[in-house]
Amino acid sequence: MAAENADDAALAKIVDWERRHKLAKEALSCALKPAQLFRVAHLEKAAEIWKRLFEYGKISELKRAQLNTKLGSIQKSVNISMQKHIDDFQ
Repeated sequence: MAAENADDAALAKIVDWERRHKLAKEALSCALKPAQLFRVAHLEKAAEIWKRLFEYGKISELKRAQLNTKLGSIQKSVNISMQKHIDDFQ
């Protein structure tokens, strides 16, 4: 009887975890923009989605810092056109 109760309790915890996991994954899917969702749609677990989003966040921060440094260092030379200056920055 005690073993049966323990099995029932364990099964109830598993079912509850699976329900909460499904809700978490659905919430993440609904909250993400299409470009973000595209990057994580193949992942099965909510924890994997969070990990990938965190990794992309780090990459975005790095790119932002690099572009900010580049932006701060550009200076238009008087002998080039504004269009060439803009094209060179891109």
